[in-house]
Amino acid sequence: MPATAPVSRNPATAPASADAPEARAELVLEHLRQLPTLPHVAIRLLEATTSDTSSAADVVRLIESDPALTVKILRLIQRASAGAGRNVVSVDRAVVLLGFEQVRNAVLSVQMYDALRAPGDATTSKLRTELWKHALATACAAKLLAEAASPRAVNPDEAFVGGLLHDVGKLALETCLPKSYARVVKKVEADHACICDVEREVLGIDHTVAGKRLMAQWSLPQPIVDCAWLHHHAVDSLPESVGAKSLVGIVHVADDLVRQHRIGYSGYHHVGPIEQEASRLGIKENSLRGVIEALPRKMEELAGLFDIDDLHSDTVFLHALTAANTELGRANARLTEAQERLERRSRCLDALRRFSQNLRGDAGSAKVCEAIAQVAADLFGVDGVVLAARGTAAQSAQFGVWDELHGRRSLSLPASAVPGLVGAFDNADTTESAAWRSATTIETAAYQRVRNLPACGDLSVLPIRQGDRRFGLIVAPAADWTHAWSRAGVELEGLTAAFALALDGAAGRESRDRVAEELADVNRRFQAAQADLLRSRSLSMIAALAAGAAHELNNPLAVISGRAQMLAQTCDHEDDLKAMTIISEQAKRASSIVSELMAFARPEQPTPVPIMLTELLETVWKHWVEHSSLGSNQIEVHVADPQARVMADPAGIVEVLNALLSNALEATHPESARIIINSPSLASDETVRIRIEDNGVGMTREVLEHAFDPFFSHRTAGRGRGMGLSRAQRIVEMNGGRLRLESSPGAGTTAYIDWPAAREG
Repeated sequence: MPATAPVSRNPATAPASADAPEARAELVLEHLRQLPTLPHVAIRLLEATTSDTSSAADVVRLIESDPALTVKILRLIQRASAGAGRNVVSVDRAVVLLGFEQVRNAVLSVQMYDALRAPGDATTSKLRTELWKHALATACAAKLLAEAASPRAVNPDEAFVGGLLHDVGKLALETCLPKSYARVVKKVEADHACICDVEREVLGIDHTVAGKRLMAQWSLPQPIVDCAWLHHHAVDSLPESVGAKSLVGIVHVADDLVRQHRIGYSGYHHVGPIEQEASRLGIKENSLRGVIEALPRKMEELAGLFDIDDLHSDTVFLHALTAANTELGRANARLTEAQERLERRSRCLDALRRFSQNLRGDAGSAKVCEAIAQVAADLFGVDGVVLAARGTAAQSAQFGVWDELHGRRSLSLPASAVPGLVGAFDNADTTESAAWRSATTIETAAYQRVRNLPACGDLSVLPIRQGDRRFGLIVAPAADWTHAWSRAGVELEGLTAAFALALDGAAGRESRDRVAEELADVNRRFQAAQADLLRSRSLSMIAALAAGAAHELNNPLAVISGRAQMLAQTCDHEDDLKAMTIISEQAKRASSIVSELMAFARPEQPTPVPIMLTELLETVWKHWVEHSSLGSNQIEVHVADPQARVMADPAGIVEVLNALLSNALEATHPESARIIINSPSLASDETVRIRIEDNGVGMTREVLEHAFDPFFSHRTAGRGRGMGLSRAQRIVEMNGGRLRLESSPGAGTTAYIDWPAAREG
């Protein structure tokens, strides 16, 4: 397949992405392959001037076969010989005067310049002109350096060609891809970067490889190809496989020398040790100065070949000085920007130091928000800063506020108080950067709500992000300070990342504490439920036993009582009559116990109704004053809410109160007994508490633990069956309430009854 034919590509083997460096490089090389080859006359001329059998006549015929080339060569000779008083009007005269090598150099220069013109472009861009100016200066410097070397190891005319073509890759890339290469140059100047690195980043290939490939495509001699490929390498770093190390070294020094004096554009800002490199090539320091002095005149002689009108010997270094001043200005601007950046970083680091020092390690979200607001106000020099973050409670927002009038404070608001803000944390833009921006309507409304302002001016917002999560927002009045931090991307990223870490840590600690508290509460309720379940099972077993015993005992007791009564009617002896009477009474007593057991085992279901607590307690108080040894001053009743009502079975609640008062009275001395029935107000509207206190002997821990057990009694034998408190607790629970005791020996006993409150209406 011919080299100029289109290349067929197999989709299966094509690069996966056109953005990959290899794919971009291949596209650029394809563009380079489309450049025109060197004219036939240039190739034949190279062959003729390097052949031992060629004559001057052969060279003359080759040049005269191209009229345009003939005109340019004669113009070149006229300039070069003007000072010697020669009048050169023919090509054969030029060849005789200049020799094969110089004529070859001139022809190559002309043909190369024409080949690398942008297609269809009659003018030359400023960048291309500066690239050719740098190439011409390097060519002239290389030739002068080769002439100054001792011993002379490199042909000066070959050094000229190597220097002229060393940056041919830049010219080729700029010709094929002018817009892309303009981006390369812009980035090089903005970042003060190496042009090779930027070329590879943007294009996937740098100018040294592009030049090597292009010159190989043109079949130029290998030493010239090596100059384009390796001219950025010092001579002592070149491998032995490079055949023309001295030539490449000469071009390397010439390139550095020209860049040092800012002649043309190269895209390199670093210059190596020129004197040391020149010394290795046999060029003394005074010879270097001579090369610099002669360089402008040499460039002026060849300016006509490249249509560079302003390349005069008296303006070369003037332009170089201007370029140096421009570069110095850019360097000063970079230094100023770097100084500002360092100052911002220093202020950010100092702010973070104070932030960490003033914040305890166990601080919660509220304190962290306050600290961030205060640090932001001090760092950015603004008053009235609000930090908004996600609240610890569901659907809430946490705020930290700082202003000079009130200092630092925090508050938590439900989502309804700041519409849209809590949702903004969940639906945040994952591409937003750590930079100040204008506040949205939602953020402005939240700022006004938190600071209690009827209105406010323009606001700026700094998102606090880490990864793809938004942890908070810093909101502050917009002013000139916002612009001063507009280029502080790295600094603000570090600052907000630290704030995000603090907020996340506080939220994590609070979440951990909540989980621990909930686990403790669940464990407490679980233990209570276990105890209640065990007691319930015990009561169920006792109830079943009592029901069975009552069923089996009732009939025998009825027979015993009936027989005793019948025998009593037939007894004549007084002692026998008395015995039958006792038997009948004890049978009735046993039957009463059985009935009590049945009532405990199978209590009637309560019928709760609303009851005024004041009326209930007053009725109970009158009963005990009238039917007990208590005086009216020994039993007191206090109700915090006269309108309080309970939802209870009337008979059941009275039985419970009587059982508790009976226990209290039996635990006190009648002459000094004091009982208080109190109903304090509670935070919950769903419960009414009744508290009964006595000043009795109290209970030991063992007695208190078994106080509600059926058949348990700490009284003197024969004074009770231990069913009162058990039945009272059963009645309270059946009505949906709770009964508990607090007591200690010598300190009396307090009973707490939490009874369901009757709802209004």
